[in-house]
Amino acid sequence: MKKKWLAALLAAALTASVTAGCGKDAEKVNNSESVPDSWSQVSSQAPEETQEETRGEASSAPEEGQEGGGDSTLDPVTLRIFFLEGPAGDEEKVAEYINNLPQVKALNVTVEICKEWNWDRSQLPLQLAGDEQMDIGYDNGAEFLNRVDQQAYADISGYLAEDPDFYGYIPEALWKGASVDGKIYAVPTYKEIGEQWGVMADKKDLEACGVDASSVTKLADLEPLLKGMTEQGLGTVYIPSWADWLKVGLFDTYDFTPNNLGVIKRSEGEKVENLYQTQEFADLVRLMYDWNQKGYIPDEMLTEPVEWITNQANNNHNYCVRYTWYSPCAEYLYAPDYDLAPMLFEDPVVSNDAARGSVFGIYRKCENPERAYQFLKLWNTDPEVKNAFVYGIPGEHYNLVDGQVEIIKEEGQPRKFEGVNSMSGNVMISYTMVSEPKNKYELYDAFNQKAVPAADLGMVYDLSQVNDKVTNCTAVLEEYAKPLLLGFVEPESGIAKLNEKLAEAGIEDVIAQLQAQFEAFRTE
Repeated sequence: MKKKWLAALLAAALTASVTAGCGKDAEKVNNSESVPDSWSQVSSQAPEETQEETRGEASSAPEEGQEGGGDSTLDPVTLRIFFLEGPAGDEEKVAEYINNLPQVKALNVTVEICKEWNWDRSQLPLQLAGDEQMDIGYDNGAEFLNRVDQQAYADISGYLAEDPDFYGYIPEALWKGASVDGKIYAVPTYKEIGEQWGVMADKKDLEACGVDASSVTKLADLEPLLKGMTEQGLGTVYIPSWADWLKVGLFDTYDFTPNNLGVIKRSEGEKVENLYQTQEFADLVRLMYDWNQKGYIPDEMLTEPVEWITNQANNNHNYCVRYTWYSPCAEYLYAPDYDLAPMLFEDPVVSNDAARGSVFGIYRKCENPERAYQFLKLWNTDPEVKNAFVYGIPGEHYNLVDGQVEIIKEEGQPRKFEGVNSMSGNVMISYTMVSEPKNKYELYDAFNQKAVPAADLGMVYDLSQVNDKVTNCTAVLEEYAKPLLLGFVEPESGIAKLNEKLAEAGIEDVIAQLQAQFEAFRTE
């Protein structure tokens, strides 16, 4: 079944008729075979097995009635694709390799990989208004929403409506998160789709302190480890920014609105509350003050950004506890030289941040949006194309060792080509690396199956009417919430002062605006 419908996707790409010219309507793809409604159609097999199946099918001869070698009526099209990361050196060579793949030739497209270290995305509106050809580009989060508002991206809802196979290939929660006002402006990266917060600690430290990782199911449970580390001089603790720290402590209870000003209680999902007046916030502040008094929080956390993974940190072994947004296999990726144990405080949630964390859209200025759409689909369904964008050319940039990627590079030298797997195409059809578990994508699939949608998934907040008050409140949080959440301020007086300043900054009006929009969203 899987091979058959992936072949159908390629067949659609081969036979689609395209009208060049930005803004012109053209006949859209209409595949008839639907995909089972599942959160993962790919990862149920071992990655190498899936890739051999799909690669073989994608490269096979066309089925009866299809034209061999692609549709000769398609005019040649160049697609310039913009990435966030900078170049490694062999981008042109890898692009040439991709362009010579039979399935890419069938679309009669030539791709250019555009990576620049000096690309300032704040200048993107000016670039899009200029004469430079720009067809497909990476985006994420609030910046993506801003650019949709600036009409930077083409609406691809029509293509997807007539292409149920591809729409069903990616979890609907991701499409929902990437939508704005009911329209879809980008293809989200299919990977782990949930947001989950918790802690990772070195197993040696856990053993030294007599702590069983399975016993740590909430933040307060971490105290025996922190106490043991302090008494034995094992190292200090890394705590993220105050905004992330809020989620470490409270994400099991609340969904967060923009700027962390309001929260929606997940068990109810009915109203937006002022986070800083909740009992949960007060309890978190009291816990942190207690930990600070006991010496668990390093003083430099208040004044200096602490990088949790530096040479000095490794040498001193002082990043022992890492508070993190977790995804499967993160313990192998963050610090491969250490044996880390994850301790998680809640089930994964599909938040707007997670769904919009990595997307590729078709720029509105693209002169061949249908062909760009067909290539995005191929990129997200064909392992050979996906792996080339991530790892480069087999035999030149990487070798396969028992079905996993081993990078080819000279000792002490950087890689000749490197793509960020989590920021391009469909992760679930890519190879795993030799440093990763072979069942990585099975773990992703299980993780995704457990993820539940946030109460406001797919909602786009518009705070333009209270923008000045949002700015004022954000400044207040930076000044008063940070020391409070790190335990450097007495809780009762600190919470009172914080809420006094937030009231002066206009947080009540902000919460009212958030609530009105959330109510409207719920009734749509």
